[in-house]
Amino acid sequence: MEAYKFETTILENGIIKIPDFQEFESKEVEVFIVFKPQKKIKEDKKQTIEEFIKEWTGFAKGVENTDKAKYEYLMEKYK
Repeated sequence: MEAYKFETTILENGIIKIPDFQEFESKEVEVFIVFKPQKKIKEDKKQTIEEFIKEWTGFAKGVENTDKAKYEYLMEKYK
């Protein structure tokens, strides 16, 4: 038994297009449809300043002079 796998999308009218299989003309086949997990689309929700601060507070914790730390990081990175 041979198996072929390909990805396609069901069109708005419910038709599924598959590649040409002329070499298998008049052969009986079984068709399985497996739905891929849907990717979650993040909503374009506006974030309040309070939410932003809560999310990013402590990001550079322990770094006293952030400008100096950025400078040193970039100098090391692009040596």
